[in-house]
Amino acid sequence: MDTGISRQKIHFPADGLKLCGHLYKPGNFDEGGKYPAIICQGSAFSVKEQMSGTYAGKMAENGFIALAFDYRTYGESEGAPRQYENPEAKRNDLEAAVSYLLSLPYVTSVSALGVCASGGNVAHLAATDKRLGSVAFVAGMVGGPAELAAERNTSDEEVAALMSTIRAAKQHYEQTGEAQRLTAYSSTDPTAFYFGDVDYYENPKRGNVQEFLNEYAIIGLETLLPFDPMSKAGDITIPAIVLHSDNCIASAASRKFYDNLGGEKELVWGTEAHFDYYDKPALIDEVTTNVARFIKGHTDASLS
Repeated sequence: MDTGISRQKIHFPADGLKLCGHLYKPGNFDEGGKYPAIICQGSAFSVKEQMSGTYAGKMAENGFIALAFDYRTYGESEGAPRQYENPEAKRNDLEAAVSYLLSLPYVTSVSALGVCASGGNVAHLAATDKRLGSVAFVAGMVGGPAELAAERNTSDEEVAALMSTIRAAKQHYEQTGEAQRLTAYSSTDPTAFYFGDVDYYENPKRGNVQEFLNEYAIIGLETLLPFDPMSKAGDITIPAIVLHSDNCIASAASRKFYDNLGGEKELVWGTEAHFDYYDKPALIDEVTTNVARFIKGHTDASLS
């Protein structure tokens, strides 16, 4: 495996905005050569310096041109309000990333890998963008509203309170232009979007990098909560590999999603915890080796 990879900061347009990414190349990269490419994206509210960059680097070691980028309103990409989750906009960003990679003369095919929440975004991309060759879902959050409600065991009262908070935040934004924010991930704040053991996001040696802002715009929940990747599974007819575990978040939804996929598929089921898929070296080596094998095994078919 080639470990002498390079990383280059790049920009590309999406809906009139300038998005910022890191393009990873194999260490033996030849400008006149031909390579498969892959887009690697991560969890909700994350930036390219976190798990998406980790996966992109590993895919470059496996011989891919790999792109990790900041979705609009995050990190170094343009867009407002900041920290705003919008699944439709993220799909557009992914489509723009496909266009960017296909514009590179040394790229022969484009695949996509979604970790956690980007699994859902990649599902929407794969269901509609016929330029995509293969797709990988890693610890993917691919359930719809019904699966999310079952996973979180949310009461009717909690849902009502949340909807009231969203309405108030939306009214505040319309009146003042300020998008109010809350903590995204926390082990101490029960009002956070995800409350629990989140060492990955709180530990500077893991995912608590300088570029990461641990906040989200409340109004984004209006588009995020009804988001339904599960409904797109049957429309995904390109080769797909699902890598998940019983100890991951939304494992039942991931199995259901896999069963509903409409094309050739492979399931790699493990035992690791959800956040291990973000930065556990041995696990990421295993995952990216499997993804590279799967995609390369279908590259010729995707180009025919």
